[in-house]
Order: sequence, then structure tokens, then C-alpha cells
Amino acid sequence: MARCRKAPRVLDVAIVAENTILLSERLDRVAIRIHCVAITLLCNGTNRRTITAMTENFQLSEQQIVAFVPTRDPFRAKSFYQDRLGLRLASEELPFALVFDAHGVALRVTVVKDYRTAEHTILGWCVADISLAVKTLQDAGVTFARYPGMQQDELGIWRSPGGAKVAWFKDPDGNTLSLSEL
Repeated sequence: MARCRKAPRVLDVAIVAENTILLSERLDRVAIRIHCVAITLLCNGTNRRTITAMTENFQLSEQQIVAFVPTRDPFRAKSFYQDRLGLRLASEELPFALVFDAHGVALRVTVVKDYRTAEHTILGWCVADISLAVKTLQDAGVTFARYPGMQQDELGIWRSPGGAKVAWFKDPDGNTLSLSEL
């Protein structure tokens, strides 16, 4: 889970010396720059990865992404994402969210009391062998969706005109998730 460390409180510091120097304004700027210089992420249990953030040369493309999925029932969602999908629970922040480690990406399953389920895919995984992935998840109790008018094989896998293979399934809240083999 990615978290910025809280910036140290900067006290007004004034040093009176030969040339009176007021440091408080300068220290505030330094504290702001270093506020989130390193974000430590827990990846795959014990591995740690540090990424640079919030510097003068900030680039969003160099930052770790966080994925969000809404849930009305965090207890059913926890069972689904942990037991059926096999994601490691990184943090339980109830009543706000559950955070899972999705191969180094923080997946925040956020508790939302009232929302409309999207009719499109909101989260997906790229897999090397979609047939194996579908069979493995089916063995864990995941049901794959069938859509009228789409030519899907016996496992529910659809081949796009470009050659990618896609299969869809839903979480307990009805959110559409997918597997893709590109």
C-alpha cells in the first residue's frame, strides 16, 4: 500500500548571527519538497520497492498506480478477492477500504454505501494463458459471463478482431472484471 510519510512539523527557526538569517521560510520549502520524496510499497509480502515522488521534476508516468473498486459489502468482497482470486490482503482499513496487493499494485476495495454498478469492465488482468487462468478461477468458484451476440468459446473467452482474448466475470457487487491475453 502506498502512503506518503507525514512531513515533519517545521518550526519557525530564526538564527541571529553576523548576517541575520531567517530560516523558517526556507525550511518550509525544503519540508514541502521532501514531504513525499520516498514512498515505500509492500510488494509480494516481504519485498519492498521505493519510488521517487513529488520532486521538482515530478512525472506522473513514473509513479505507482493505485486501482479502486467499489463495494457495498466489504466482508463478501474480502472473501472474493482474497479466497477466490488469491490476492493478498495488505491492509484492512474498515470501515473505509480493504487494500489488496495485486502483483505490486495496491487495489483499494473501497466501501461505498450507494452507487450504480458500471456496465463495463472496471478492472482487468493481463495473463499469459487465458485458458489456464479461466479454468483456475472456475475451480476457485468464479463464474465467467456470457454475452448475447458475442462469439465466446466453451470457457467464455471472446477473441477480438485484433486477436486479443478476453473473458469477463463479476465480483459480489456486480462489478465487471476481466482477464486478457494480448
